[in-house]
Amino acid sequence: MPLQEKNHLMTLEVSSILLRLYESAQGDQKSQITDRCLDAWDLLFENRVEMAMGLTRNIEQ
Repeated sequence: MPLQEKNHLMTLEVSSILLRLYESAQGDQKSQITDRCLDAWDLLFENRVEMAMGLTRNIEQ
């Protein structure tokens, strides 16, 4: 499997896990977890990870 494809799959998995963690921490007294999830999501944006940008567009719709 080419490196670019591996990176794409890893980014997809990380984004999915990050989103689920964020959603599961919502409503609980776990604001530190939600803050860290948002910080990680910001890092994905700062590094222009297209997968994160696409997932965010899907969530907003």
